Amino acid sequence: MTNIYFAHTSHMYGTSLEKQIIDYLERDYDAVVINPKEVLPQGDKEQAIRESVKYMLNNKVDMLVYVEFGGHIGEGIQREIHAALAIGIPVFLFDALS
Repeated sequence: MTNIYFAHTSHMYGTSLEKQIIDYLERDYDAVVINPKEVLPQGDKEQAIRESVKYMLNNKVDMLVYVEFGGHIGEGIQREIHAALAIGIPVFLFDALS
């Protein structure tokens, strides 16, 4: 089973699109999807980034998948991407329109 860290904007939290993407990744990639809103502290962005790196390392994340929101990659997602790459975790863009 693959552990996928799903980096996405908080604007997507709790939406049907978030659920559809998670369901797709779980089903088609036989994955455990790690949703930051469920495993990381929310509110303090600096703490959330530090905790995301620790979480990725401690939970043997295999890859980070992220989505753009309105054609934009938010600052928090950018930092999660950089953190994942810095510790050797591959990063992929999920194109929700495909």
